[in-house]
Amino acid sequence: DEYSLIGICHETVHVPLPPAYIGSEGKGVKMLLESWKGQYVERLHGVLLGYENLKFVEASGTIIDDQPFVHLDVIGDFQVFRPETGSIVRAHINRMSKSHVGCLVHNWINLAIFLSPNPSPELSQYLNMGQEVLC
Repeated sequence: DEYSLIGICHETVHVPLPPAYIGSEGKGVKMLLESWKGQYVERLHGVLLGYENLKFVEASGTIIDDQPFVHLDVIGDFQVFRPETGSIVRAHINRMSKSHVGCLVHNWINLAIFLSPNPSPELSQYLNMGQEVLC
């Protein structure tokens, strides 16, 4: 879908795991990646939406200085939302007010369309809660 702005990238990400996950590193990596969903991840250059095919780059992790983490590198396929200035994205209306229309993109990302101070009264008849729109 050209309006999803989702890219699939095969990347390596650095994962700092708490020592509680020693012996269950896979579970720890998934817990951490789940917490990254819906957030901008600099290494991926976008907002993480999903991942699959995860593999450890090395068989063991590293403890750096006195940091309380085991550092691991994980390679995988990541679904990343990567909008650029001027992009058009598919969204669903989830809020409407006199000043803006709120939309949800991929069930994760909020988007606001600000309206002019005196929007046309006819505009409201074309916008409905839950409606899919291109923004």
